[in-house]
Amino acid sequence: LAVGRPGSGETVYRGSLSGVAIGDASLYFTAKGTASADATIMVGGRQIGVVQATGFVYDSTP
Repeated sequence: LAVGRPGSGETVYRGSLSGVAIGDASLYFTAKGTASADATIMVGGRQIGVVQATGFVYDSTP
């Protein structure tokens, strides 16, 4: 599902930063806070890690 921008509800990214690409990722968080899968999401040159067992999200850029 697309995530709406707070305030306007827009679901299309219209940021002002050029050269930033967001990687495709499909995961969800359960009511217990766990994630549906371990994941690494690329945002520009950064990596965001998600730990399935705990739902912990962190900057995993090497």
